[in-house]
Amino acid sequence: MTSNQWFNRCSRRCASPSGRVLGVLAVALTLACLSRDVTSQLRSTWQNALRPSLQLIATLKRRTSGLRDRWQNAEVLSEQLATAREQVLVLESKNRRLANLLRDPRRRITVAENRASFTATQQPLIVSRFVEARVLGQQGRALLNHLRIVDAGRAARILPGSFVLDGPGAVLDLGADARLKNGQIVMNEDRVCGKIVEVGPRVSRVLTVDATNYRDIVRIVDRDDPRREHGRGMLEGTGQGSCRIRLVDISRPVTVGDLVYSAAGEDRLPTKLLYGQVDRVEREPGAPHWDISVRPSLGARVPSRVTVLTSEINLVRLANRPLKQGP
Repeated sequence: MTSNQWFNRCSRRCASPSGRVLGVLAVALTLACLSRDVTSQLRSTWQNALRPSLQLIATLKRRTSGLRDRWQNAEVLSEQLATAREQVLVLESKNRRLANLLRDPRRRITVAENRASFTATQQPLIVSRFVEARVLGQQGRALLNHLRIVDAGRAARILPGSFVLDGPGAVLDLGADARLKNGQIVMNEDRVCGKIVEVGPRVSRVLTVDATNYRDIVRIVDRDDPRREHGRGMLEGTGQGSCRIRLVDISRPVTVGDLVYSAAGEDRLPTKLLYGQVDRVEREPGAPHWDISVRPSLGARVPSRVTVLTSEINLVRLANRPLKQGP
């Protein structure tokens, strides 16, 4: 048997399970038979041989620990960044809302500044004035009537034909003392309630828009495009909680839903005065005009607080009139 054949045979035997067990036993017996100095030297040799590997493992462990800490810190930072972004979005939304709220006051301030910069000749001769008033209830009207009855007579300067509070319509707590006059429009925000028909020293009576003797010139405009006018006519109260419009030619394209505005003061008011909406359009056979029914925006009621539209001469224009030149 050659040396190569013997070596191959021994390798096959050692590779078998029984050969590996026998090999381990042989190594253990050999180590047990060795002296302490030899085993110490072998242990030292193995430790020196394994030291670089152990150091490499320790280094890798430290680095992986550092990477884990950095990963955790990165997750925390990403969460904080997401929270900060949400807060920025909320603040931007609030800023936009505040900007929208401030836009209208800024526009009003700009308009006021522009008006203030006008010279006296550039300002209008007739200006509108809005007077706030309260509507007297039944108790207030009863109290005032009681006082007038108690104090009636020439000593109280109450003469026949003086203003009394009994009658249809609402009564305001302002009168001639607030420079109110007959025919002035009474409104709530931009909706018409009626007109003043009788003025006393400190109270005045309002005729509501649905009253039978109520009259006003109105404009009918398109409900989708307020710039398109469909005609003008005479608005009258029916006495039944509604109004009608007369004298509108049948050639005008009036339709249900069109808006009805007062034509009074339209050239000098900052807003349109709304009466209501068209709810019926009919035509009698052979009639040249439409029969138009209007539903008032406020109905037949008058709110507890109203505004009276008045007009007066602009005192700035009067104060800056040129003096008459002498002969």
